[in-house]
Amino acid sequence: MSILEYIKNEIDKLPPLPKTVEELKRTYEDKNSTASDLEKIILKDPLLTADILKVANSPYYGFAHEIHDLRHAIVLFGFDEIMNFAIYSFFEKNFDFELSPYGIGEIDFLNFSILKSKISKNFFKNDKSRSILLNSISFLSDIGKIVIAKFAKQEGINIVDKDESLINIDHIEKEIFGVDTIDVTASIFEKWNFEKKFVKIILESSNCNENSISNFLYSIRSIVSI
Repeated sequence: MSILEYIKNEIDKLPPLPKTVEELKRTYEDKNSTASDLEKIILKDPLLTADILKVANSPYYGFAHEIHDLRHAIVLFGFDEIMNFAIYSFFEKNFDFELSPYGIGEIDFLNFSILKSKISKNFFKNDKSRSILLNSISFLSDIGKIVIAKFAKQEGINIVDKDESLINIDHIEKEIFGVDTIDVTASIFEKWNFEKKFVKIILESSNCNENSISNFLYSIRSIVSI
């Protein structure tokens, strides 16, 4: 089976987003929603609540005290970050985070995602609407690696054997497979009916172009190294 057939099959097999995450997505896209709205939805799902608090307490954030309260986490991180955590939780339960073809593990992958998110907040810190959008896309932009890594492991392919930026890895993936992480990530979010502008920004971030948010995502992924 070719990599393209494999990726299509894997994406076709993806379960729909759980009801809780779908509700969160609708709330996230509603400009009039509040922290209380978000909290009520998440508290319906105790496992998701626990997962969000687990990510929030990642050593990479470096908080002096453990976060035990969901409302506290929502206030600290904001809507965009909490939405990222919810989607990450869903991926964690539905995918094998076997990323050895990239020379990393699940914790490394989470830390890279957090780092990209932190950098994005500084890029647009004076423009809240752009900051929120870029933060979400930055955190989730490399989800496609999970699908590619699964295929690579089955085929015995080692993708990275030295430090490379995420942008350089895209080129390596293209050379080996004919597709890269950006292509696969965009297909996943199309499957889940995310906003078209969200998918468009991801696709356009593969190189420099006129879309400022895509350009910043390109920059972030060129800074962060596996």
